[in-house]
Amino acid sequence: MEVRLLTEQDYVAWQDYVANFPHAGFFHQIGWLKVVVDTYDHKPLYLIAEDGDAVKGVLPLFFISSPIFGRFLASDVFTSYGGVCADNEQVASSLMEKAKELAKSHNVEYVEVKNLKPLNSINAEWKKKNVYCTLMLDLKPGANEIWKAWRGETRTHVRKAIKSNVVVESGQHLYDEFYKLAAIFMRRVGTPIHSKKFYSNILKHFGEAANIFVAKINGEIVSATFTASHKNIIQAYANVSLLEYRTKNPNQLLCWEIIRHACEKGFEYLDFGRSTYDSGTFSYKKQMIGAEPVPLHYIYYLNKLEKIPHVHPENKRYQLAIKIWQKLPLQITKIIGPHIIKYVV
Repeated sequence: MEVRLLTEQDYVAWQDYVANFPHAGFFHQIGWLKVVVDTYDHKPLYLIAEDGDAVKGVLPLFFISSPIFGRFLASDVFTSYGGVCADNEQVASSLMEKAKELAKSHNVEYVEVKNLKPLNSINAEWKKKNVYCTLMLDLKPGANEIWKAWRGETRTHVRKAIKSNVVVESGQHLYDEFYKLAAIFMRRVGTPIHSKKFYSNILKHFGEAANIFVAKINGEIVSATFTASHKNIIQAYANVSLLEYRTKNPNQLLCWEIIRHACEKGFEYLDFGRSTYDSGTFSYKKQMIGAEPVPLHYIYYLNKLEKIPHVHPENKRYQLAIKIWQKLPLQITKIIGPHIIKYVV
């Protein structure tokens, strides 16, 4: 078996493998490589394991060189999970060993691999961080049964939104309105926003697999979700809203309409995205929506570091920067934001 770097000639073989691998997701696809390269020009170091002409496993990696966060390799950038897809533990181990070799040859500080499934073959050189989960709602019972299973408070919120004249629309034509709201939301939470080109590239490279849902009040967009779908899963990739309209419950109606849409289209799961186990978003997704936590398995090879890096808004070292960001003019955040967020993977 050979583990080597992916070339453009391998794109079809890679895509065929992830299309048939049970646990491969939206962000394993070649389209995501194109989104990241076209938008931010990060260098892809995708690894493919082959036995003869047969693909046995894959590991998407990007080389990131940041003046703020250093040099590192990361799988599945700008998403919560993906990592290794392999026929067996031996193949997975070979892919991880090759990742370590790349860390040394590229002189990076560390390698981060975000796995949905645990790897039993890794040795003690790989450090684990198991603080995140993604929350999945089982759609197989159907929209009616999901509605019945919801807490009365959740159903009341949806009804209140309807009475408040909240209207939900969907379609890629809502892209400009989505991005306008996203810029306002991201500044409010103190996080740099992606470039407008980033989201347009997702629509470009994934077509109908990407979509936008918005909630409006009197024609004004007040809540929005950018979705990404693959196989039997639809994912709420980006969620943004205006805080001042929360009493009208647009987020709850938007969530319900996405669930109804997903059930009608035959999806089996709705992925509400990553949370830490003790967070408010975790409690809301689990208690109010009924989504169940699926553990995420992040592993790190520390080539030059002693501790696992903690690049997260809750890190105390970033609190001052967050407060400053929240006070910047909106247009400035839209200009500067992409130059920072491109390294926060």
